[in-house]
This record gives sequence, structure tokens and C-alpha cells, in this order.
Amino acid sequence: MNELNGTLPPELGKLSILQQLNVSSNKLTGPLPQELGKSHLLYSLDLSFNSLNGSLPNQLASLQKLQRLLLQGNHLGGSIPDWWSNLSELLQLNLGQNQFQAVILWRFLSPKTRPTSTMATELPSKLYQIMQATEYLNEKYVIGKGGKGVVYRVELPSGQLYALKTIELAPEQRQDMSMKTEIKTAGEIRHRNLVKLLEFWQLQDRGIILYEYMSNGSLNDVLHEMKPPPLLGWDIRYKIATGTAHGLSYLHNGLQAGDHTQRYQARSLTIDSSSFSVMGTLGYIAPERGHTTRMSEKMDVYSYGVVLLELITRKKALDPSFGEGIDIVRWVKSCSEGEDVVIDEELGDESIESTVKEEILGMIWIALKCTENKADDRPSMIEVVEMLKGIRPKN
Repeated sequence: MNELNGTLPPELGKLSILQQLNVSSNKLTGPLPQELGKSHLLYSLDLSFNSLNGSLPNQLASLQKLQRLLLQGNHLGGSIPDWWSNLSELLQLNLGQNQFQAVILWRFLSPKTRPTSTMATELPSKLYQIMQATEYLNEKYVIGKGGKGVVYRVELPSGQLYALKTIELAPEQRQDMSMKTEIKTAGEIRHRNLVKLLEFWQLQDRGIILYEYMSNGSLNDVLHEMKPPPLLGWDIRYKIATGTAHGLSYLHNGLQAGDHTQRYQARSLTIDSSSFSVMGTLGYIAPERGHTTRMSEKMDVYSYGVVLLELITRKKALDPSFGEGIDIVRWVKSCSEGEDVVIDEELGDESIESTVKEEILGMIWIALKCTENKADDRPSMIEVVEMLKGIRPKN
């Protein structure tokens, strides 16, 4: 929205790490330089409302990271090339108000506005298939909600099942591709106790993460949502506790690739979206989160401690039975002199056995250590794993 005029310089193609180019609403003329195809990191190209002319250069087909291509309001002409439909990351395309000699394909419009056309593409992207399968993220497909994200159940026509999480992006994250790099790092993580991250797309105001689908539901489903509630013996609960601890310990200590900042960012995103989806959710937030924006591993430890207490009590982190303003940590601490009160009734018969009772009390102690008010007083996840081993005698 300035008074820029003249042609787009071909030297733009030399900007090898260019990610965004927005010179919309100016007075630029001439053709699109084919050299733009060399900017392989470009994900947003907005040249709308200028006076550009000529045809679309085939070299733009090389922009495989392109997500937004806005060329409306120019004098571009010729036929619309086929290559744009092969841009797998492309989410937004506007070629309107030009002089093209072809019908635009309609794969980016919702079913309500998309006309019937024999030219509709047969090569739709995974994200487009997901949007269709969820009726463009209709509320009826929601299977979970967290502090900054919503999780959807996705079933494609092929029968494939996925869990899809959308996360809101902070304003500074919307302007760069760093989150996508971090998510790709997280996607390389493979651990038997972590849900596998499959794909990720970064839109203008949110990230969309695709995971393998957990057919048995999340831990929250098993503990609180399934009706009738499934039986959960102490042995199963102990295995859930140790499996989660191993996965979280791996995230904190097992990543080797990339610099420290990138590895930590990847951990944070994976913890938030993959392990038990509680970061930023009321009831799981560490006390220090209220006065700092800097995430830390000890915040993860606090959240894990809350999960342990849920496993033992089978009560929600913010259960109404605790009273107004009381979370599960405060409730358990208030019952510390009568531990039997906090143990799930379903474990009653098992807890009569002295060894099982000792293990349960040991796990309560670990949970309370994890949820200490001061971050420095909490153990690391490596230490938590060793603590959990210590409460169960070797057979």
C-alpha cells in the first residue's frame, strides 16, 4: 500500500532465504520474474492489486513450500498452468480479477460455495482431504480441547484414522517459519511411549498437527470420559505412569539434533500436543507460569505430577468435589494425613495388600515432589523414572 512502481527486479531470485514477499496494492507493472522460482523457502507471495501482466512463469512450480499465492487484481493473462495444483503446501490461491483464459479449479473452496465442475482436480492435498472429512473443522468432530488447541477425529474416505490438533499461533509466530522447523524436528522423534507426529501445516494464524489415532482414547478418556468407566487395576496404572515418565524423559534428554533452543522448542510442542496434551490447561499449569513466559522442563514435571495424582485418585485436575478454587494438588496435600481418602475406591481391595499400598503411597509422594511450588525443588524426569522404579520391588 505504497506508491511503488516499475517492474519486479529479477534479483529477488537471489534472496535464497526469502520466506515472505508482500508488495500488494502498489503500482507495479510488467511480468512476474521467472527468477522468483529460485526462492525455495518462499511460503507467502502476495502481489495482488498491482498492474502486473503476462503469463504465470512455469518456474514458480519450484516453490514447493508455497502456502499463499495471491495474484488477484492484476492484468495477468494466458492459460492457468497445471503446476499450481501440484504445490502440496498450497492452502490459499486467488487469481481473480485478471485476464486468464481458463476456469479456475475449485479445490480450496468449501462444499457450500464450490460449484460442480468437470475440471475439479483428481490430485487433492492431504490437508484438503482432512478439511473435507471434518467439514472444515466442524465442532461435531472435536474429541478434546486444551489450553490453546482443539483435537479432532479425522476419518478419510480410505478408512484411515487420524487425530488432528489445531494450535493458535502467537503474533510473532505467524510471521515466520520457525515453528514449522521445530515441528519437523519433533516429527523425527520416535519413541514407543509417544504418539507419532505425522504431518504439520502452518496457516496464517494457527498450526495444524496430524497424529496417529489412538483407538483406545486418551488417558483423559480412560480416566474420566468413558461410560461405563473401564476397570483400571494398580498394575495398569503403574505401567501408564512409568510409560509416560519414560516418554517425557526422552523428550527432555534424548533429542540430539539441532541447537539447544530448537530442541527445547520441539520438546515443548510435542509435550503440549502429543504426550498428554495438558500444557497450558488449567489445573496442570505450574505456579511460576503466572509470572514468566519462558517454558522450562520443571513446568513439564509439574504437569506430570498432576497426571500421577489423576491416576491414583481417578479425579479430574479441577474436580468439582474439591470445592471452588481448589485443584487436585491442593486437595491431596490437604488430605496428606489420611492417604486412604485420596486413593480411588476401585483400588480398595488391592490396596489392602501391604506391598500394593506401599507402592501407591510411594507414587503419591513422587507426585507431590513433582508438584512442589518451587521449580528447583522438583526432580528431573530422569530422577522421576528412577523413583518409580524404586517403589516397585524387583520380582
